[in-house]
Amino acid sequence: MTIAQHHWTRTEQIQFLVDETDPPGAPGEVYKYSDTGYVLLGEIIERVSGKALGPVVRELLNYEKLGLNATWWEIVEPEPKSVAPRVSQYMNELKTNDWHASLDLYGGGGLVASVPDLAGFFKALFEGKVYENPATLALMKTTIIPEYKGPTFEWKTVGPTQYCMGLFAYSYADYTIFEHGGVWGTDGGYVPALDLAFAFGITQFNSWPYRYLLLHSLMDVVIDSQKSK
Repeated sequence: MTIAQHHWTRTEQIQFLVDETDPPGAPGEVYKYSDTGYVLLGEIIERVSGKALGPVVRELLNYEKLGLNATWWEIVEPEPKSVAPRVSQYMNELKTNDWHASLDLYGGGGLVASVPDLAGFFKALFEGKVYENPATLALMKTTIIPEYKGPTFEWKTVGPTQYCMGLFAYSYADYTIFEHGGVWGTDGGYVPALDLAFAFGITQFNSWPYRYLLLHSLMDVVIDSQKSK
């Protein structure tokens, strides 16, 4: 059995990180984005709620109220009957359809959603329809090291990008973009000044540069259309 077909547990994922990597620094000293932090958060949510991660997230966010009819937690929840067939995703030349979903399931990943659902979620989030307390969204938009404007890293097609509480933030054409994507090719987010919610997927692993170029092209169209009004 290969690493892709293995049925991973949450503990195995965390242990794999411990065994295969070295600490980047002392606690609180160095920032480094890691899915494992979200895996641990998923464990905390399950322990506090006493429920599986998929159902409790569905309940807390109220998918029905938000109109998320094509969003579910893989393996943990049944696939909605009305959803369209899933596209094939690739890691270079490898087709990943038969990979076991536990490879990326416990909080660092696991959600499956249609493109309209993903864009709809970000629109609802920034319109204040997801959280009852407005301070929660404000916290999500706050970089984790405010005095240094957050941990910044460079993408060749983007420039300085800051990680906030669950969102990445960067600028294009003087517009601030809040978004989050993953290595599997999906991206979603919101541009407040344009009232633009977006979502798309490129079916190739680690396709970051192409996704940002696609987003910028979309923004150019929206910006030009607003200027012509």
